[in-house]
Amino acid sequence: MEKYYYTVYGENIECDFEIPELVSIPPDSDITIHICLEDIPPEILAGQNSIKDVLATPKLCCFEIESVGYYFIQEGKRISIQCNKDFDPYKRKIFTLGSALGIAMILKGRIPIHGGTVVQNDKAVIITGDAGAGKSTISTALRLDGMGFLADDVSVLDKKSDNNWIVEPAYPQQKLCRDAAVSFGYELSDLIYIDEERDKFAVRFSEGFVNKGLPLKAFVELNLGEDNQKEDLIISEILGTDKIKCMLKNTYRSFIFNMIGFAPALMKNYIEILNQTPIYKITRKPGVDTTKKIINMIRGLDELK
Repeated sequence: MEKYYYTVYGENIECDFEIPELVSIPPDSDITIHICLEDIPPEILAGQNSIKDVLATPKLCCFEIESVGYYFIQEGKRISIQCNKDFDPYKRKIFTLGSALGIAMILKGRIPIHGGTVVQNDKAVIITGDAGAGKSTISTALRLDGMGFLADDVSVLDKKSDNNWIVEPAYPQQKLCRDAAVSFGYELSDLIYIDEERDKFAVRFSEGFVNKGLPLKAFVELNLGEDNQKEDLIISEILGTDKIKCMLKNTYRSFIFNMIGFAPALMKNYIEILNQTPIYKITRKPGVDTTKKIINMIRGLDELK
């Protein structure tokens, strides 16, 4: 079987199938995660419980995706995929890039955040928010405005030393809805149609992608306000225990931390991160183009602090 070699989230991966979104590396690289198409032990499959159809312990996790099959992650070092006979290759890739790698990062003691990351003055700014709040639109606008880019959908926090948290690079691709892609001047025929349910396109690029981990600078949470909101844009800093609530809400696959008993460690890490990292909340009025104002706000984070 042909092998493919990639890097993502600071890990070197050997994979049994092609994932063209990822950055390729030489085959003789020091591999830290193996992604294998293989049978999963029956006792593991039988051990799944009713909580989101997931089996999870501090060292392993197994879950089922109906359109693919079973995923089995061991200590964050090996991802085994047992495919159904009529599996969907696209869904296999998507759930590998998303849930499987996200859970692998959790088992390695890292914190995946549901949001993208841009680079300001060699530091990472994570942009989070609810679906439809404009995370990818804003991170795309910032990239096209000259900011560096680290991640689109999932940003991984890794502790390198005492009180030194960095954001690891993902891969050079962003997902945009049809309207946003058109507004940025992309020819839809040049893009990859990836999501029929949400009508989204993949934008792949190389310029602006920063393929190294960078220190965390700030979080920015995007929210949609009410139609009767007076200002086009409301900017505030989240403080106190609300910062922890915000982190928990935006942690990717956060329920896994509870299932494997990592919740106390996660809370300790939250406090450590938030003691040195501000969270800004941006509430924008629906139907109003506030992209330029948000770009200026994120570029002026040093003045807000």
